[in-house]
Amino acid sequence: MQGIDRPEAEVLEEDSLVPGRNYIRPAPTHFTHRVDQKEPFAYAGSTTDSTPDGNLPAGTEVLLVREDPDGYSWVIDGRGLYVRVRTSALRAR
Repeated sequence: MQGIDRPEAEVLEEDSLVPGRNYIRPAPTHFTHRVDQKEPFAYAGSTTDSTPDGNLPAGTEVLLVREDPDGYSWVIDGRGLYVRVRTSALRAR
């Protein structure tokens, strides 16, 4: 159509959708645990009762940062994603 300038389509990188406080740089290079099955996760500020913010695939290696008394833990994966998962889904390496 004449008179309309369309912008170039641009695909955003995966980390552009992750809240800044849930993205750790540099990502860890050693891991303490592995997720034993596909595991839903929540970002900081999300409630665990709501829809998950995403899923970690089975076999994902993570660094355990903090274990909370409510049965959830904070972990960082190899991409630097800092998320909350069920502690029972983690297996020590």
